[in-house]
Parts: sequence; structure tokens; C-alpha cells
Amino acid sequence: MLKDLNNLNSAETNTYFNETLETLSAITLRNIRQKIDDPTLSEVVSMIINARRIFGLGGGNSGDFLQILIRRLMHIGFEAYMVGETTTPAANNEDLLIVASGSAEYNFEKIKETGIQILLFTSNIEVKGLDESDLVVIIQGRRLKGKNISSNNIVGVEKIAPMGTIFETSFCLYVLALIALLMKKTGKREGEMENMHANIKF
Repeated sequence: MLKDLNNLNSAETNTYFNETLETLSAITLRNIRQKIDDPTLSEVVSMIINARRIFGLGGGNSGDFLQILIRRLMHIGFEAYMVGETTTPAANNEDLLIVASGSAEYNFEKIKETGIQILLFTSNIEVKGLDESDLVVIIQGRRLKGKNISSNNIVGVEKIAPMGTIFETSFCLYVLALIALLMKKTGKREGEMENMHANIKF
């Protein structure tokens, strides 16, 4: 791939980049537009607003984008944590766990023993965690090697969207829109959120 790009002149490089950007943008927007009339949206908002505490669980890029949501939930005024941090408390049946994972390969049965509600964002429509989750939001992605998710698969973009890129970028856009919606629902303004922003710098 790098060798191919080295053979491109400046105009060809720009063309390749722009075509790639347009393709990824179109796929991501199509994915998110499918969620505009999704009946799960009101349930997602209700689960977040009514939870005593909110926990986030996700690895890799999905986890990074989930961290954006958890951080903004804290800024809005929710008690929110990422699983795995040393200050994350024990969970119970008054709490909500938000899981973001294209493959969703977690031990959901064990997690459910805590009594916590589970909100799962995934592209894997055949994962075992669907049964244990209280709400599942499917965001279309790609079939990865060894993963049987062909019935919810986007094909032909392997060269520009490796591994979980389609799910991750679509989830990120969903998160940004969800944050704006939660601000609207709670009446929280940017100035109030800034008061919750970290002020100890290093």
C-alpha cells in the first residue's frame, strides 16, 4: 500500500484521499441515518437518565470513543466511570453498564451477576451477550476474520476501512449526537459543563 502511494503524484494522492474520505463518510452517515427513527433511541436515553451510576466497558478504538461519552456524561452531571480504572466502584442493580464492541466478546453472564443493566452497542448480531443485555443497539460493521456476522456485514471496503473501522466511526458519530441530545434533555449548557471539566493540570 505504501509502495503504491509512493508511485502516486501529488494530484493522484489528493484524489485517492478525497475518494476514501467520501466513501467512509457516506458509509458512516448511512449507518447513523438508519438510527434516526430507531425505537431504541428513546430507551437508550431513558436508561442513561434513570441510572444511579453509569459504567463504560470497551477496548481498543471502541473503548476510546466510549470514553468520550463517559467523560461527557460526567460533565453533564451523571456519575460515570470506565471499567478498569482503580477508582471505579462496585456495581449493582441500580446502575447501567454501557458496552461498546464490534465483536462484543465479553462474559455477559458473569457481568449480569452484579445485577447491573446492560446497554450494548455492537455490530455482531449473533453474539451471546444479546440475551443477557437489557438493550442492544446494532450498528452495521464488517465481518472480521473468524467472526460470523455476515448477515450484518459491509463488504468491499477492506482497503480503506480495516478491521473495526466502520463500526468505530459510526459509533463515534452516534455518541456525539447522543451527547447533544442528553444536553437538551437535561437542560445542561456548555458553561455548566465547563465547571465540571478537569482543572488540575500536569
